[in-house]
Amino acid sequence: MAKEKESVTGRDGYILCKALAYAINVIERLPETRQEWSDCQDMKLILATLNPTLAKIGTRSAQEHLDGGLGEMMGRPIPNPTVSEVGRA
Repeated sequence: MAKEKESVTGRDGYILCKALAYAINVIERLPETRQEWSDCQDMKLILATLNPTLAKIGTRSAQEHLDGGLGEMMGRPIPNPTVSEVGRA
C-alpha cells in the first residue's frame, strides 16, 4: 500500500476541489462539440467523492465567480455591483 503524502499547503484537498469545480464549469460552458464530456464526468465523480459538501457549494461558487469575471471573455455580461453591494460580498 502506498504511503499517504503530507499536505503541501495544509489545504490541498480544498484547493483540489476548488480547481475541479472551476474546470467543470469551464468545460460545461464550451460549445458542445468542444466539451471533454468524459473528463468532465470523471471530474464530477472525483469532486463528489473527495468532498460532497464542497462539491455543491464549490461548483455554485465557481459558476457565480465565472459569471462575474471570466464571463465577459466567454460572451457573458459582467454584473456591475453598486458600492453597497460590494461591501456585502
